[in-house]
Amino acid sequence: MPDKKIFTPQARKMWDQIQGDSRLKILNNVLCMHCRKAVTININSARIVAGDLLLQGTCAICRSKVARLVEKE
Repeated sequence: MPDKKIFTPQARKMWDQIQGDSRLKILNNVLCMHCRKAVTININSARIVAGDLLLQGTCAICRSKVARLVEKE
């Protein structure tokens, strides 16, 4: 699980509302354009953008920049 210090307070609140198994699916299903497949994200920052959770970080395989947007339901 990512370090909670990288989350803004609003992002942490939204992340905490996501069930544990769903969190793992989110973290392990990020598209890397370099690897051209779904990979695990190493999160560097997490913030709210237009009401959605934006996770930014690097690919666990090649270290390219990746991002995952988790839409608010």
